[in-house]
Amino acid sequence: AKKPTMLREEEAWVSELREAGYDPEHLARRPAPAPASTDDLSVQRIASRALDRCAAAESAWTRHTVQEHATEIITEAGVRGTSAELRELIAVATTLALQDCFSILPPDAAAPEHVAHLTSLRVVQVETELRDLITARAPEQEPEHGDVREHAAALGQRLDSGQLEAAAAVASSDPLVVVEGAAGAGKTTMLATAIRAAEQRGGRVRVVAPTKRAAEVAHQELGVPAESVASLAYAHGWRWNSDGVWTRLAIGDTDPATGATYIGPPRDARLRRDERIVVDEAGMLDQDTALALFTVAAETG
Repeated sequence: AKKPTMLREEEAWVSELREAGYDPEHLARRPAPAPASTDDLSVQRIASRALDRCAAAESAWTRHTVQEHATEIITEAGVRGTSAELRELIAVATTLALQDCFSILPPDAAAPEHVAHLTSLRVVQVETELRDLITARAPEQEPEHGDVREHAAALGQRLDSGQLEAAAAVASSDPLVVVEGAAGAGKTTMLATAIRAAEQRGGRVRVVAPTKRAAEVAHQELGVPAESVASLAYAHGWRWNSDGVWTRLAIGDTDPATGATYIGPPRDARLRRDERIVVDEAGMLDQDTALALFTVAAETG
């Protein structure tokens, strides 16, 4: 009944909503905030937040991306003014933000407006930290892996040679394993064999994914618990604000979101040494989430 033609259908909608707990007659409406003027905002603050949003979304951007975020921040603040005043505020904030950007292109290269070539020191810093953590786990030579064909057979899986090789690598004790393959190559499928092989040798595997939805898919396909990388990072004290800026709570700190004292990760989120963390769809991870994951892995061994 998405296209109501009779009043009774609309009445049925309202009844269904009320049964679900939504009653429009008893909603608490928030008072509209008083409009702000262009003088009420810090231009430097707008510029800084615009760059934060740029860095949270991508590693490189254009001038227009910075201007878009600056405009959104001004709009969210409820600023009222003439067209000229608003244009000037947006232009000044954008110019200030661009002063803290630098181009990733060679000095003599042309930089068309539509090419994303601007970045910030924050992005480079996170990338450097992430690269160092990954490099520290890369084996100096290609290791040899065991045979997992019996585990695939026990699960009724018919894996090709590439899947068997990948499953053996994931099931090994290598500190870092990266499995690449095209969509539909059976990467998630082979994880069931890898998990069984790892557990048979006494290992423990934790499956995570970039999003809750992807974690649910992994759980359905593999039949093992799975969670989002963000939930694991959150349990270990990481927090992020609406602009995408990540910080971390130390034990004893007050959680700004809940007001409670952070006492460390709960029991089910604690990692033990040599536990294998499998990130399904790892290519979807953003920089900050990946850095949090590798930092936690480094701390816990």
